[in-house]
Amino acid sequence: MVVFLNRRFYLTKAGYYRNDKDGGERMLHRAVWVFHNGEIPEGYQIHHIDHDRGNNDISNLQLMLTADHAKLHNYGRTKEFMENWQKLGVEAAKEWAKTPEGKEYRKQHAKKVKLGTMTFGEAECEQCGCTFTKKTTRTRFCQTKCWDEWRHENKEDVEIVKCKTCDSEYERKKYTARKYCSKECRPVPNSYKAKHSKPSDE
Repeated sequence: MVVFLNRRFYLTKAGYYRNDKDGGERMLHRAVWVFHNGEIPEGYQIHHIDHDRGNNDISNLQLMLTADHAKLHNYGRTKEFMENWQKLGVEAAKEWAKTPEGKEYRKQHAKKVKLGTMTFGEAECEQCGCTFTKKTTRTRFCQTKCWDEWRHENKEDVEIVKCKTCDSEYERKKYTARKYCSKECRPVPNSYKAKHSKPSDE
């Protein structure tokens, strides 16, 4: 509830403050505007600038033509509706694609667009230099072997890290659990394993 000029305005489900019991403007935002600026001309409405219907400070209110006010709010509702509709559509499409009908459609569509048989012109392999037919727009190598050789030569799978023991830098392959630069820097073997390991023949 909000009290304005000794009148009580109650919050509605729509988010507006309203008074239907006594005379005067029923909506709080209209009553605030009238108090500060006089009567609202015919064909005009009061707009909440920050779109917060509960913020009825005069600085947040704006006089607008009814048509312009409707366009403003309808655009916002339409945009929100379309964004939600798109999200629902994407989720529904994922579920449909898993059904027998969806799988069959994708299979036939792949045949129709010749998926896997399309080509994108000729190119020169960046590793061996031979000319080959590109299967995608981003293909750079004629075969996987050339790609692997290029990655090895250019150390694409190598990173520089610091040893956990001596703090010196060393190279290691990415996606590995190696943490030490050498055997000497490795911690003492697990005491349980050392205790229960088989004795040497020496």
